[in-house]
Amino acid sequence: NYLAIAPTNSNTIYAGYLNALFRSTNGGTSWTNVTSGLPVSAVYISGVQVDPTDANAVLVTLSGYEAAEKVYVSTNGGGTWTNVTATGLPNLPVNCAELDPATGDTYLGTDAGVYVFDTQVSGWVEDNSGLPNVVVTDLDMQHASGLLRAGTFGRGIWETSTLSVGMQE
Repeated sequence: NYLAIAPTNSNTIYAGYLNALFRSTNGGTSWTNVTSGLPVSAVYISGVQVDPTDANAVLVTLSGYEAAEKVYVSTNGGGTWTNVTATGLPNLPVNCAELDPATGDTYLGTDAGVYVFDTQVSGWVEDNSGLPNVVVTDLDMQHASGLLRAGTFGRGIWETSTLSVGMQE
């Protein structure tokens, strides 16, 4: 259901479905299961995002209603996983993620809009500038224009500036 190709190395591919995630480092010729450490017995994988600057850094979003099981990251290609759910997210499915290489910000699309990780509070904060209360199913960063676009369920595509008030130092 989910496919992510590393922007820095097109031979590194992550492919996932509900309760499994696989990684290839040779363009898809062979695959390694990197699911171990993800809580897929309680929640399902809902998205995979590779860091735009590091093919070994990957973020997995999880769907479901387990409060502390929403976002996991790996910095070693899925060898080990760290839960970065932290605080601030509602107990709703997280559907997708987008990483901004210019700022290092991480955005999440959830069943209640968009959230961004705020390093000042070490947690997730709502970032729904003008976005109605809607399920966000896809996020896409438009780097040249400084815009984050959100694909929604039933409400079209919305966009906002990535220069959110309160997030800049």
